[in-house]
Amino acid sequence: MRRRFSALRTQQAIIFLTVFGDMLGFGLIIPDVQVRLKDYGAEGLLLGVVLAAFSLAQFVGAPIAGRLSDRVGRKPVLVAGALLYSASYLIYAFAPSVSMILVSRVVGGLGASKLSAAFAYVADTSAPSERAKAIGLLGVALGMGFIFGPPIGGLLADAGGNLLLGLVSMAVSGLNALLILTLLAEPSREAKADSQASVFGYRQLVAALTISGLGVLLLMFFAYSFGFSNLQATFILLGKEHFGMSKSGTGFVLGYVGVLTAFVQGLLVGPLSRRFGERALARYGMMLVAPSLALLPFATNTAAVYLILAPMSIGAGLAVPAVLALISRSAPGHVQGGLFGITQGLGALARVFGPLVGQTAYAFNFKLPYLIAGGVVLVPLALAWFAISNPKAEQESAAPGPPASN
Repeated sequence: MRRRFSALRTQQAIIFLTVFGDMLGFGLIIPDVQVRLKDYGAEGLLLGVVLAAFSLAQFVGAPIAGRLSDRVGRKPVLVAGALLYSASYLIYAFAPSVSMILVSRVVGGLGASKLSAAFAYVADTSAPSERAKAIGLLGVALGMGFIFGPPIGGLLADAGGNLLLGLVSMAVSGLNALLILTLLAEPSREAKADSQASVFGYRQLVAALTISGLGVLLLMFFAYSFGFSNLQATFILLGKEHFGMSKSGTGFVLGYVGVLTAFVQGLLVGPLSRRFGERALARYGMMLVAPSLALLPFATNTAAVYLILAPMSIGAGLAVPAVLALISRSAPGHVQGGLFGITQGLGALARVFGPLVGQTAYAFNFKLPYLIAGGVVLVPLALAWFAISNPKAEQESAAPGPPASN
């Protein structure tokens, strides 16, 4: 048992590294892409469309990747996604126009669809009582990508522009594919609870979506993803035009968000979820996110930006893994891949609307994207106060249980 538990931890560590590699490569180009598109003449809605193309491709691909991973296995989907990521950064490195940057965003979004398989892998190999903590560790990987990606990307952009950024990101994703191919083991049939696509169908998925509270949880995930994508799609311009920040300066702000979020997800989510339950973390975490988003454009200096982003980062670190854990345990094991595909697809759809709304609103008034984002997060928060109810899941979360076998 101890040997199997150790092997399980090793495999989850590899998943952690692959998700970190994805977000690191993605984070590297964040400080450059908005400014570069504007230099090429893209503004307002057009700029939003190009930024949103990544998430639109992910929205289309994530449910397919999730269901495909139920059929052929998690590992092949993870490898294919990493290779697509690598190709997208190669295109970005040499892109001479807005249209080629658009192509790179679409290819990258298809590669990002593999996240549904990564989350499903963690669900396969985690006991219900440990799932919030395991998903929280994936959140740490995503957060660490924001810790290191944007600051390093800003420095690379200042040093070598898009060519250096693209080639470094391509190398990171290529190493990621090699790591998955050589070291990651496919979960056993028992661990996946026979999660084959042959037993997953739309009828079963519709039945899962009728479970009490699941719709509100999905709406919460959608709203947060929309709100944060508003910030992500406009903050580089906000920092440059209203706070006088350089690319590296805005990158360090996003890295700061990643540090706080990773700290909360890595060290606090596990014990707090056992003490208070995931419903409480989801509710109170979102209560910190909404006002922080709305207040950000009213900051008067860089220090105020850092201060306002602190509660937002802490709230997101608490709420997101709690929401994902509740979603996971609201559906039977044989549809985990499909459900995580739908969940990540909804997040991607939110990140489609985020840049479109954010950049269009920013063209009218730089405060509007953040006011809209804060208001959108408030809607599912109000619903969640009454609608999230899954006592059985809460009891399972609080009860001790053995680790899943590999």
